[in-house]
Amino acid sequence: MTQRWLAIVNPTAGGGRAGRRWQELARALRACGVSVEAVQTTTAGEATALAREASGRVGGLIAVGGDGTVHEIVNGLPLERPPLLAVAPYGTGNDFARGLRLPAAASALATLIATRRAIARRVGDIRYGPPGDEQVRRFINGVGVGLDAAVLERLPTRGPRTVAYVIGTLRTLRHFRAADAVVSWGGETHRGRFLLLYAGLGTHAGGGMQITPHAGERSDSLALTLIPEAPLAQILRLLPRLYAGSLHRVPWLTCAHSPQLHVEAGSLTVEADGQLLGRGPIAVSIRPERLSVIAAHGQEGDNEGLSTVVDPL
Repeated sequence: MTQRWLAIVNPTAGGGRAGRRWQELARALRACGVSVEAVQTTTAGEATALAREASGRVGGLIAVGGDGTVHEIVNGLPLERPPLLAVAPYGTGNDFARGLRLPAAASALATLIATRRAIARRVGDIRYGPPGDEQVRRFINGVGVGLDAAVLERLPTRGPRTVAYVIGTLRTLRHFRAADAVVSWGGETHRGRFLLLYAGLGTHAGGGMQITPHAGERSDSLALTLIPEAPLAQILRLLPRLYAGSLHRVPWLTCAHSPQLHVEAGSLTVEADGQLLGRGPIAVSIRPERLSVIAAHGQEGDNEGLSTVVDPL
């Protein structure tokens, strides 16, 4: 079946890498018989409007950029029978694409898109901000409060992108202080001082760190990781585990699953899919719908009916 695709290209993503790599991918897609047109974003938030406008006339959307580009597109998609979503991982972190095992090589990625190898992925909602001034956003990879959001504010703008998040984390840990929070999920309430509160649909965040290695791709629950206040030396010893995917085995951390999370911590910064949003408190939940997303381990076919409303949680 011939399927029209629209590529939404963020030319500044990855320090300009997305703009440079797109033409190579476009040629590879056409060689695979994929009909694709492209539009470049020029301002923040534009990808959301482009995705909303295009969803009724194309069968698939390609996010050419990083996690921020994906985040914007997900916030513009209709959740009842949306188009297929593919990601060209040419941004800085590329954590959502990393969880999908997507290749960066143009020929390999084009083949996946041409054969429409897709899986169903959950979408979440985050409500944040003070009562009376709440904002609502969708997310598809994860939501963090505290340290990870503070790291985003300190990411280096130059140098190798593979180590950007490590450098940002080390810079932030020198000054960051845990904050008082009340955290609730699944009938449990925890009060204390926390460095990080994270709810993940995907396993990766922070440029390859596995903050929620216990997340399941088809899980009906958020994977939660709570890191309490601790001495700096103890926190630094977590870094190897973040990359090894064994953080959930650390006994003094809290790792759990729940369809919902509520955090009362107005002084902490909030991020979703690697995008800074604002301040807490936050309420995080999973939506009943799924999106069809191109993945290396997906099922081949046109995936008709895969992106449909499922039974409520």
